[in-house]
Amino acid sequence: MQTYAIVPEQGQHAGIKQLFFTSTRYNISVGENDVFVISANIDGTGEICVDDQITIRITDESDDRVFALYTHDYGLNGVQHTQPVVLNEINPEFDKLRGKKVRVTTECADLYGGITWSTSYFLIVKGK
Repeated sequence: MQTYAIVPEQGQHAGIKQLFFTSTRYNISVGENDVFVISANIDGTGEICVDDQITIRITDESDDRVFALYTHDYGLNGVQHTQPVVLNEINPEFDKLRGKKVRVTTECADLYGGITWSTSYFLIVKGK
C-alpha cells in the first residue's frame, strides 16, 4: 500500500470558479490489482469534503493520452461530506492505469466564492 498526502490550503478568500490548490505527484507505481482510494485518514477511513470541487487526474507517465478523471462538487446542494471513495468503482477508466507508473494531479476550486476549506485528503494505492 502506498499513501500520498493531499493537503489543500485553507482559509483563503477565493473568487467564483477560482482554483485555490493544485498538486502533482510523480512516479507512482501501480500494481496489476491495485485500486485508488481517497479518504480523510491515512488508513483509508474518514469522510472527505472540499469547498467546493475536487478534480483528480491520474495519467500514465509514458503516455499522456492514457488517463482517468474524478471530479466531485461537494457544494452543489450545500456542503456535503462523503465516505471514502474507491475511484475505480466510480470510474472504470482508472483500471487501465494498473501496472503503470503514473502521476496524480489534484486541483481544488471554489465554485461559488468565499473562504476556502477542506478536510485532509489521502490518495491510497492498494491491492483490492
